[in-house]
Amino acid sequence: MLKNGFYNVIAGLFRAGLSFVSIPILIHLMGVEEYGVWALVSSVLGFVTVAEVGLPVSATVFVSQDLARKDKKGLSETLTVTVGGILLLATTGALLLFIGSGILVQWFPKLETLQQQTVTQSLKIGSIALWAQLVQQVFIGVEQAYQQYKLMSVLNTLQWVICILGWMILAWSGGKTLALAQWQAVTSVGSLLGHFTIVGYLINPQTIKPMWNTNRGIEIARYSFVSWVTTLGRAIFMKGDRLIVGSILGANKLAIYATFFEISGAINLFSALIIQPLIPTISYLINEPNVDQSILKNQVKKAFNINCIVSIFLGILLLLFAPTIVKSIIPAAFSKANIYNFRTAIFINTLVSLNATGYWILFGIKAVNQSALIQISFGILTLILINIGATHLGLWGATIGNFGYIGTLILPIIALKKINISASLLLSWLKLPILLFLVISLLSITIFI
Repeated sequence: MLKNGFYNVIAGLFRAGLSFVSIPILIHLMGVEEYGVWALVSSVLGFVTVAEVGLPVSATVFVSQDLARKDKKGLSETLTVTVGGILLLATTGALLLFIGSGILVQWFPKLETLQQQTVTQSLKIGSIALWAQLVQQVFIGVEQAYQQYKLMSVLNTLQWVICILGWMILAWSGGKTLALAQWQAVTSVGSLLGHFTIVGYLINPQTIKPMWNTNRGIEIARYSFVSWVTTLGRAIFMKGDRLIVGSILGANKLAIYATFFEISGAINLFSALIIQPLIPTISYLINEPNVDQSILKNQVKKAFNINCIVSIFLGILLLLFAPTIVKSIIPAAFSKANIYNFRTAIFINTLVSLNATGYWILFGIKAVNQSALIQISFGILTLILINIGATHLGLWGATIGNFGYIGTLILPIIALKKINISASLLLSWLKLPILLFLVISLLSITIFI
């Protein structure tokens, strides 16, 4: 699990590093207004990817269980349901985005006429990227079930490097939002072909053939739907906020807001990536006959400790260097108020990232009903608070509205109870790093470094 988590983190480091470098470059080359338009297009595409309705994680969980049972027939049925389902959903979602892009752009009245046209055209092109990204997510789920995190990470990193380098070259040569959307479509299709090749090698097509089983289809559909609701709640927190801020505050403020949460979101990314292999690990252990409870507890404890250490370390690092980061990335937005906004975003993302272990455990044991309810409830609450905050307090109000999602910290408690581990152990595992983070957060807020 730790080795696979390391592969995840290496890929994440490349992605975060390139993002960190590319954001100020793109803002400089494109201008704050145009970058805000691109941030809006990216947010819409990112939000629409929730059309995968939980099939990728279903592929990981069910394929892991088929492999644990050495059930080739079950594996064929699982792949038939998940791959067939995602092809249908991806095609439907891409068509709806292509046809409805003109209607969708009307939700953003703050955009100028030319900006609305750019967004509409970019979303039409983006429908191709959307289709490819949705389909490849199921293939990635299969790769994770086979514990092929190394191959998966290499391919994902390569896609991201090519994509971002292409964006910077296009922006340098005068390309705007539409050109960036076209390049994203090209790289997404190329990445899909790479994942298709890897999965074909893993499953050995000579023994795995399309095979439909209605009961298996219903079981996967039920699990996928509940998983999707959980994912939707997370997507609302991660992407839906940009849509609201863009609609209420316009492209300029959206660029600042999106940049702050893109950078602080690296805390969520890394702390979740390093323990994501907990899904196939837990799924395998739960289905293994006569599993040793001490082994299960040890795996879970390691996951909690690693998640907490990574989250707190990154949170403290960003808090201390917040002024330097703001001044380097968006010089025009450098002010005491924006530094506080950025530090608030860091504080929120650090605390929210501590729910990751519970989130993955509930997926791994197919106990996502409560997780789905919690995620979607606090996701909606967060959007309401962001809407109210942005309307009455501007950028600061939109930022503090994200506090609503901290309620998801109840997920780890529920997860531990589900696998018969005392939730009271959480305090003993995590109290020291959390206390350190709270102290440093208080100092950073009260002292302008």
